Amino acid sequence: SESADPAVRTALNVRDSDATLIVSHGALSGGSLLTLREATRRGRPALHLDLAVLSQAQAAAQLRAWLHAVDPATLNVAGPRASEDPSIYRSVSKLLRVVLPMVSKPN
Repeated sequence: SESADPAVRTALNVRDSDATLIVSHGALSGGSLLTLREATRRGRPALHLDLAVLSQAQAAAQLRAWLHAVDPATLNVAGPRASEDPSIYRSVSKLLRVVLPMVSKPN
């Protein structure tokens, strides 16, 4: 069931996925930090990529290696809201477009 409470949605998103990717421009806070704590509490794999300190190539390499190691069927992608970080959507979209075609396995 959907919840209006962001903390409940965060917990459900972590619970219902195999691994969580958190992307930010800087340190985690608020819901993004809660997401990392929830994944840790549940013993689920989590990766935080801070694009303020990683180049696009470094972030892509780390994400690619982590996805190969974890091999999640369902990936929870989290991070700050666009209202808090107007460029986050563009950054995450670019990162995923670069990495995801490279980790898909041939049938």
